[in-house]
Amino acid sequence: MKRLFFIIVILTIIVKLVKCETALSLSGKTLRSLQCNRPHNLFRFTLAYQKAISVEIGISRFNYSKILKHGNKFDYYGSFEITPALEPKKETNIIGLKVGYEFYMRRLVLAIEPKYLTDGNNYNLLITPKVGLDFGRFILFYGYNISAIGAQFSRVGNNQFSVVIHFRSKLFF
Repeated sequence: MKRLFFIIVILTIIVKLVKCETALSLSGKTLRSLQCNRPHNLFRFTLAYQKAISVEIGISRFNYSKILKHGNKFDYYGSFEITPALEPKKETNIIGLKVGYEFYMRRLVLAIEPKYLTDGNNYNLLITPKVGLDFGRFILFYGYNISAIGAQFSRVGNNQFSVVIHFRSKLFF
């Protein structure tokens, strides 16, 4: 079951990163006029607190849609998360893979992410709905972790506060 879940997550990330065609890029406009609405990838770094500090590194795929009368941007992402052990003799590192979806409504950001966490012996699948404020390069999030299956970890709580940083250099692939 664990291996099947990892395979599904990895294949989902690969398919989403490779998919690049949109109606705008097929419209025949010049590349220069499409730059602001062209799908692009950005590196993301997240620092989160949920009973313990965790760090996340990943890639976000941004796109644009015509929902709610205006062009709204959204992104989906895949990342690797680690909650380091502060006392290595008593604890082990908690590592995980996550995918997520973020929808931007001006400054308000709504997000949802399932993540698979393990410490080598125990595992847990968490689903986290989030709400945040967008400050351009930074997003401040509050999320609530809902345990779907598996054991609870002592350093992973229900409430999660996080800061997401998107690095500005675009990756076109």
